[in-house]
Amino acid sequence: MGRIRFGTAGIRGRFGTEIGLADAAALGSAVARLAEGAVLLGADHRISGPSLAAAAAAGAMASGADVGWAGNIPLPAFCWACRHRGKVGIYVTASHNPPEYNGFKVVWADGGEIPRDLEVEIERLALDGVVYSGDPGGLEVVRGIEEGYVEDLLRKFGRQLRGSYVLDPANGAMCGLVDEVFSRAGASTIVINGHPDGRFPGRPPEPSPENLSLLSSLVRRIGADAGFAWDGDGDRVAVVDDRGNFVAHYKVAILVARAAGAERVISSVDVGEGLAEEVRGRGGEVVEWKIGDLPSEFRRREGSGWRADLVVEPWKVMLPSWGPFFDGAAAALVIAGEIERAGGLEEALEGVPEYHQVRISIPRVGGPVAERAAARLASELGELVLGVDRTDGAKVLTRDGWILIRDSGTEPKVRVYSESKSRRRAVELADMGRGAVLAAMGGEGD
Repeated sequence: MGRIRFGTAGIRGRFGTEIGLADAAALGSAVARLAEGAVLLGADHRISGPSLAAAAAAGAMASGADVGWAGNIPLPAFCWACRHRGKVGIYVTASHNPPEYNGFKVVWADGGEIPRDLEVEIERLALDGVVYSGDPGGLEVVRGIEEGYVEDLLRKFGRQLRGSYVLDPANGAMCGLVDEVFSRAGASTIVINGHPDGRFPGRPPEPSPENLSLLSSLVRRIGADAGFAWDGDGDRVAVVDDRGNFVAHYKVAILVARAAGAERVISSVDVGEGLAEEVRGRGGEVVEWKIGDLPSEFRRREGSGWRADLVVEPWKVMLPSWGPFFDGAAAALVIAGEIERAGGLEEALEGVPEYHQVRISIPRVGGPVAERAAARLASELGELVLGVDRTDGAKVLTRDGWILIRDSGTEPKVRVYSESKSRRRAVELADMGRGAVLAAMGGEGD
């Protein structure tokens, strides 16, 4: 605590030790001074959310901004509201992090996350703490945001569905909303972990394969067409097929790319070669960029005349024709529509190249280690190495795949991701990456 610092996709930390009420108030004051107008405020259902939201509201009002309290709504609905109301917003969330974490995302008036240069400006302004105005702002409860978002979402993506789906909103912000959206679109649904609870009693909020065993078994048992799982604030979505198998991230991206007819795609460095192969095979373009910074890259390229029609990273899908924000509900509707159009998920993925990925998280001891670990790894792989891509962390490119090593911007962990057309080789590459990270943290040879 003590200084606002943006990491990957916002500000996050353990409540009470790494992030506290003074931080929230300073952030609220800084955003109010930057926005020079009213500020919208919302939150997911984490138990520390009300106190952080109240402190952020107090800081913003003290600095002269009127604050509109949007309530506990999904992050995509909040972004939609910022765009439609033309307001800068502060959303209290720690996304998919464990329940002891919380934090903030700052949303610009177009609905997208603020770019890095404005994050730097907020960090600078927040150093002054709460700056009091001679004309403090007031607080208003803003009603009807979820209802407006749902109506707009259904108008845009709500094609008639006939299938059956199991929905797992993780006791998070998508509770209630996704069931309403799918049901009104015509689908049959079963919901698990469907009541809001910021302790996430049903499962951890990250919709990773190891956390979706109940969803997978239920999809298999009832013969559903697919299952969908969201994170704590609803911008992420995972897909389980009719056999209960987790659908790889790049395949989810391909489903959306096919549905959208995407020709210009921005993807994070860890989505993989399958998406690039699919889009480039149809004459399209794929640009890789930093995990967590894709909205900024979307804005930068749009400003130079190159507008993407799809932006993706694992679990996250942005359809710019809908809005410049990641939306797990919109993505799920699009994917369900593509499944039914093709006659099943297997049919929808016909012709998709087969790649295998392994994703590992290692608790970090000490400072950043990605560069040192990648150097060790490249030395070990020798002539197999084609190069090292440093767009985000260090991605060691080999003749039979790649290994990405990056220091997490949301937790004190090192991420090791690998990909290969061979499942066995993907595991081997990930194990080599893990060994390089552990050796680098141990300081061998330093």
